[in-house]
Parts: sequence; structure tokens; C-alpha cells
Amino acid sequence: METRFGDGTRRAAMAIGSASVLVAGMSMAGCTKSEYADTPQIVLEAASSAGSSPWMDSISTAAAPDTVAASSVVVSESEEPQTFSAAEVGLYGGTNSPVCDREKMDVFLGQNPDKADAFRQVTHAGDIGDYLGGLSPVVLTADTRVTNHGFDNGVTTFQSVLQKGTTVLIDDTGMPRVRCACGNPLAPPAAVHAPVSQLRFQGDEWEGWNIKKLASVLPTSEPVERFVLTNVTSSPADLPPNAPPPPPLAIEVGEPVPFVAPPEVVEEAEQTAIREQTIAAEASDETSGGDGDPVTDSDTTDSGVTDTETGTETETETETGTESTVETPTSEETPTSESVSPAIEPALAPESEVESVPGSGSDTAVVDPPEVNDVIPDVPITGLFPDVPLTEVVIPEVPVTEFVIPDTPITELFPTAEYPIAP
Repeated sequence: METRFGDGTRRAAMAIGSASVLVAGMSMAGCTKSEYADTPQIVLEAASSAGSSPWMDSISTAAAPDTVAASSVVVSESEEPQTFSAAEVGLYGGTNSPVCDREKMDVFLGQNPDKADAFRQVTHAGDIGDYLGGLSPVVLTADTRVTNHGFDNGVTTFQSVLQKGTTVLIDDTGMPRVRCACGNPLAPPAAVHAPVSQLRFQGDEWEGWNIKKLASVLPTSEPVERFVLTNVTSSPADLPPNAPPPPPLAIEVGEPVPFVAPPEVVEEAEQTAIREQTIAAEASDETSGGDGDPVTDSDTTDSGVTDTETGTETETETETGTESTVETPTSEETPTSESVSPAIEPALAPESEVESVPGSGSDTAVVDPPEVNDVIPDVPITGLFPDVPLTEVVIPEVPVTEFVIPDTPITELFPTAEYPIAP
């Protein structure tokens, strides 16, 4: 009996011990699970879908591409969330035409004041038209996490993953702000501290979905002056043999930042600018006359030049780079009876008296202006213009037409029935 009791006691103790281990294991498992219980659920949104709680119809001007060309930004497999700078070359892609109609969205929100107010609340935008005008349409080249805002009788906020190939509008810091397929406002994603394998997702997975290859965008601290886009419409492998490369990306005029095609296009443009500057510099050297010093008027001097207007002979002397003029007086010519020019040069005016200004030194003088009678000659008009015949102006006589007032009563000319008498 003791043995059986002892055996039963041992079996009971073993059962209790096993139960304790099981409970402890369940408790530990529960702690591990609750560690990431507050991780938000993430909604998967395919590029071609309108997503959850869309604000409006799609403003995309082109269908989402079936395949997206490889980008220079490589998202590797990782258990940790991966973040990329918005200024990363090739992070975003583009097509040969704008991919979103911002004006259509502006018109829609103008016709729906409730959604317009909610849009301002989420984006902190003042004028919606100006806000949308500062955004640029691009294509995501990787599955990207964002904070999404739907509209269902008000704003709804949730975390989502946008499939690569989704068209979005980005601001000048490179952050996605609007999803073109539904008009939903976007914001940076919420921080997650759990491994990506512990994240909870909702929605249908798409082809090529990889939970370990998720990207999130970190906006820049300063506005970006230039984004380099990946051409997502074609790649060298898609082109026939000997085909020319795809054309540079065409972005709608008026974009807030200049866009260029792949990096090789940027390099080619820079080389072209350098060549143009070199050609312009060579042309400038040829125009200036080569290596010789340019010739100036001050390097040449004339000696013994006769001034025909003043009737004096001018002699020029050059000493240590300075010039002095010595006038040789000559006899004055006797004026003749020929016609006098009406334009009198100041040099022909009689000399004026020079008075010294008291207290200003001997070199300072005041010259009295010549009188009008000394400048304008007293010559008849016929003497100034001897060859111009004078024509007598005859004022024509205009006959005066007699106006006869008709002998008609005023009441017949203006019937009182048409013009009532004022009270």
C-alpha cells in the first residue's frame, strides 16, 4: 500500500510538475506575443486598386505599369525596417508624361467643401491649389510603407504598404503626400520596433510580394533642388537590338523642381554645357584680337592739327604720359557779307569777364553767361535762308450757308403724346 501510495504520489507530483511547466510555457509565450501586441495592422494596397476609403476617383493619367524597371536603389531582404533618404538617386521613377492630374483634384475638392476642409486638416495646407501645385508626380520603385488617410464620413487614419508602381505626388522634401489612385493624403509611416516578420498585414498579396523587402521614405531637412528619376516604362532588356535608348523623362511644365532622366543623361548634359562654355571662351578670345593689347585712342597723338571752327592751330606735346595743349594765336578773319549760320557755336561767343570768388583761392572763377543779344544774330529771315522762296499764304473764303428755320409749330415736330409733361 505504501508502495502504491508512494507511486501514486510520485505520479501526481509529476503531473502537477508537468502542468506547471505547461502553464509557465504558455505564460512565456503570452509575454512574447504581447510584446508586439500594440503593433498596428498594416493594409496592403495594390497599385491598380483604389484602396481603403478613397477620397475621390482616380486622378492618375496612366495605368499602373505591369512591371517596373529595376531601380538603382536596391531594397535587400532584412528583418529590420529599411529607410531611404528622399533625395536618393533613383528612389522614384517617372514615365514619358505626367502621371497625375493635380488640377482635377483641385476642382473636385472645390466642389466638396467637407472633404476640402478635411484635406486642409490633414495636410496643414492653406490654399489647396497652391499646395497641389507644389507637388510633383512620380512612381514608386519599391513597396513603400506610409501613413494613409481615408475618408468615410470623416478622416480615417491607418498604416499601409503601397505596391511599387503606385503613382504618388511628392513635396519638395521628397515625401509622398497624395496617392493618385484615390486622392488619399499621405504622411510618413509610424515607427515600428518589431521585426518585419512580426508585423500584421491585411489584404491580398501581389505577385513579387516579400515581407522582408519593405522601404520607407525619410524626408529631407532642406528642399531638394533636383530629383533623378528612374525610367520605369522601359529598360535596355525590353528594347529590340540596336534600338536607341529611351528618351529623357518629360515632366509637365511648371513642376516645382527640375526633373531629369537617368544619371547618364545628367552626365551628358553636363558635358554638353562644358563644351559650349569652351566654344564661347574661344570665340571671345578671337574677338578681342588674340594675345595683343587692345588699341585705345589714348595711345595715338596728332600733332599740328588745325581747328577749323576756331581758326587756331593746336599743337600737342606729350610728356611722361600727359598731354598739354598750346594754342597759337592767329589773326582774326574779317567777316564777309555771306549768309550766317543760325547755329552759333559757344566758341564764337564773346569772352565774358572773369571774377574771382572771395575766399575760394585764385584758381576759382565765376563766368557770367553771355547775353542773348550777343548769341543770336540780328539777321533777317531772308538772310538766314536765302535760297528758300517765301510763299504767301492765302486763307480761303468759306461761304456761309443760310439756315432757314421751318415755319412749323413745335407741337407738330415733337408730339406731346411721346414726351409727357413733367409734373
